[in-house]
Amino acid sequence: MKTQSKLGIILAGVLVVSLGACSKEDTDSATQSVEAAADNVTEAVADATSDAMTSAEDTAADAADATGEAMSDAGAAIEEAGDDAMDTAEVAAEEAADDTSAEMDKALQE
Repeated sequence: MKTQSKLGIILAGVLVVSLGACSKEDTDSATQSVEAAADNVTEAVADATSDAMTSAEDTAADAADATGEAMSDAGAAIEEAGDDAMDTAEVAAEEAADDTSAEMDKALQE
C-alpha cells in the first residue's frame, strides 16, 4: 500500500508538471496565434483603407478632369454661339445696308 501511495504521489506530481508545461506551451501558442491574427487583421484594414483612399483620390481626379472638360466644352459652345450671332448680325447689317441703298436709289430716281 505504501508503494502504491508513493507511486501515485509521484505519478500525480509528474502529471501536474506535464499538464503545467503543456498548458504554458498551449498558452504561448494561443498567444502567438492571436497576435498573428491581430497583425493580419491590422494589415488587412490598413490595406483596405489605403485602397479606399486611392480610389477616392482617383475618383476626385476623374471628377476634376470631367469638370474641366465640361467647362472647356461650355466655353467653346459659348464662343461658337457668339461667333454665330456675330455672323448673323453681319449678314443682317449687310442686308439692311443693301435695302437702305436700294431705297435711296429708288428715292433719288423719283
